[in-house]
Amino acid sequence: MIAPVLLSVACIPFFITGFTGDITVFISPAVFGITGGYCFRNKLGLDFFLPVSAIAFALLFTGNYLFQKNFHGFDMVKVSMEESVALLEASRPAFERFLVRVLQISEENAGSVFNDLTASMKDSKWLQMSRDMMPFSAFLLAAGIAGTSFLFMTKFTMKKAASLVKPLQFFRLNDYFIFALIAGIAGLLLFYDRHENFPVLYVIALNTVLIVAALYIVQAIGIVKFYFISRKIPVYVLPLLLVILTLISPGLMVFFMILFTGLGSLDLWADFRKLRPDTMNNKE
Repeated sequence: MIAPVLLSVACIPFFITGFTGDITVFISPAVFGITGGYCFRNKLGLDFFLPVSAIAFALLFTGNYLFQKNFHGFDMVKVSMEESVALLEASRPAFERFLVRVLQISEENAGSVFNDLTASMKDSKWLQMSRDMMPFSAFLLAAGIAGTSFLFMTKFTMKKAASLVKPLQFFRLNDYFIFALIAGIAGLLLFYDRHENFPVLYVIALNTVLIVAALYIVQAIGIVKFYFISRKIPVYVLPLLLVILTLISPGLMVFFMILFTGLGSLDLWADFRKLRPDTMNNKE
């Protein structure tokens, strides 16, 4: 009964220009409410809820962006970038003090760093890159919301039903996702040097690779969590390690994300956890 209402409300930003900037407010309840309800009713798990809700949200968000840009003349990415630049320029003194006091950069160099940063944000190249990665950005936002929502539901609001759904340590993508990853990589190799001639195909390939890789990273984290639990290692060690790696070196974190992508995709053949279809253990 509530699904038609949620879908009707979610359509508001597509047709009323004044609400274009609030797309997440209207779409989120419909996407996460419907997929979450279906997930818990049918005793599925995070490996259904997160991919379905995040991909659906990314498609709707991107569709709204293209609709508003082409029919209403509202470029969400350009407006957001302009607002970010304006906010950064308004806080220039505080930003330069941060560079000098925390990063130990000289006052003269701090001004140059600030000017370079704002210039790069105004560069049309970076603006176009942001447009190209719009689906992936929306997917990351939705994945964060979905993961947080799932955790909240399993720990607080739906604890009884949570015992029947599969949590992160049993996260396993459908085997057909590997074909999407392979097709995306092939598309990038084919269209990367000719992306100006085939912009749509290039953007589709780019975002397919990024989204599927992100899902395989989640699967790899689930594998690591599974072994932590089986060896009675506190599960909070895993996010702590990821945070420490990020603080030590963003480059090191990128390396581990690539490693996790490989681990998650390799699970298709290796089946590291030897999961059975009836596995439903929700203990941590």
